[in-house]
Amino acid sequence: MIRFHPIATTLVASVLGVLTLGDVPAHAATLPPIKAASGNQVPACVTPTRLTSFLKSRHRDIDPRLETVAAHYEQHGRALGVRWDYAFFQMIVETNWLRFHQASGRPGLVSPDQNNFAGIGATGRGHSGEAFNDVSTGVLAHLQHISMYAGETVDNPVAVRTRLVQGWGEIPGWAHRLNRPVTYTDLTRKWSPHDRGYSDDIAAVADQFFANFCEVRFAENEPAPSRLSPDPTPTGSTRTSLFRKLMF
Repeated sequence: MIRFHPIATTLVASVLGVLTLGDVPAHAATLPPIKAASGNQVPACVTPTRLTSFLKSRHRDIDPRLETVAAHYEQHGRALGVRWDYAFFQMIVETNWLRFHQASGRPGLVSPDQNNFAGIGATGRGHSGEAFNDVSTGVLAHLQHISMYAGETVDNPVAVRTRLVQGWGEIPGWAHRLNRPVTYTDLTRKWSPHDRGYSDDIAAVADQFFANFCEVRFAENEPAPSRLSPDPTPTGSTRTSLFRKLMF
């Protein structure tokens, strides 16, 4: 999985106002379990419309073809029973806000036309990763890959890499030995074991969304949930404090 470290690190600093490029967190952020369950649902204020606005707040010239990506994360995420909002935040880290290039302008290993939103198969050394026919299939590939790491058996995976790793048969045993639900933090340690900042980068993106796009205000054509209290003011110093207050 190839992601864009300079952008992600800068984002962490801008969100928290306390980190610099040289800072390394002592402990990785604790992200929620991959599988949705009672007490671990996608917050009602997370909608494709708001996620798209969030993307455009950092990438105004997004390819119109990719403007449906948030809707596909919701569609496939609901069907697979996963926290698709955090998969979306991971996608932002992996693709640098769907720019698919570094801050310097240098292209990443994965290009936009591959519809590969998680760097699946992009292992470096000339391996640019898999390509999928359309945006929806690319999102499905990402979410199926995540579901597999949650210990689920994925029927008919669309990604070759998912079929390969699932065929090794190692993930279910690893997930079982955790003796608890597999979290996105666990996932980042499997995908990028030497990158201690991976989960923190995802948490920073999530915090920025929840702080700026998850208030109780709804467009006229967007039905408001019947029970949704205003976002509380975060009081903790960790990146995930706002999320924990929103959910629990």
